Amino acid sequence: MKTKALQGHFDDVDLNVEDGDLYSDTTSMTGTASTISGKKSNAASLKTRNTQRSKSSRNRRKHERKKYSTKEGSTYEDLGLIVSLHELITAIYKSTAEVGELLRGLVQIDDLEAAVKIQRGMSQTLDLVKTAIPSIWKATPTVGLLGEVTEPDRNQFGPNATTADIVSNKRPNEDYSPEYNLLAAHFRIPPSNVPSEYWKLQILECPKV
Repeated sequence: MKTKALQGHFDDVDLNVEDGDLYSDTTSMTGTASTISGKKSNAASLKTRNTQRSKSSRNRRKHERKKYSTKEGSTYEDLGLIVSLHELITAIYKSTAEVGELLRGLVQIDDLEAAVKIQRGMSQTLDLVKTAIPSIWKATPTVGLLGEVTEPDRNQFGPNATTADIVSNKRPNEDYSPEYNLLAAHFRIPPSNVPSEYWKLQILECPKV
């Protein structure tokens, strides 16, 4: 009788332990499922935000391209030309480093004739850009250290200004378009990445080469 009673007691204990383990496993599985579900939800939410951000960015770029269209007769054709020229000049400035490497390579293989032509052509291109900049960015605004843009003040008539000067200054200035302030700040000024002369090779400047 005592043996059976003890056996029954231990059986009850084992059952309780098994039930407890089962409950613990079930709880753990439920928690894991909740965690996975939460991660999926967060991932879906993040994907949605990224998609919306990407779509917004595409729409903004599309709007910028439309606004800065260089199509003849478009509303802001002049602004589009300024943007295109800014991007072109920036690309030319950046290319000087690669041109310098090319020149050194040509010198190493003794192809001085090609090197001279390339260096001369690049120099002429940079001179052309330097000459053209003042006619592209007339009445250039100033940009502060924090990126703030200050438009030129056209109402400062010096002490020697005549009535004719003041009247002519009040008229629309053909060198300055009111729409100019629609440009992004960095397009209102010439490209700032002006290259130094280090890309050039002095040996190629010799007229005998």
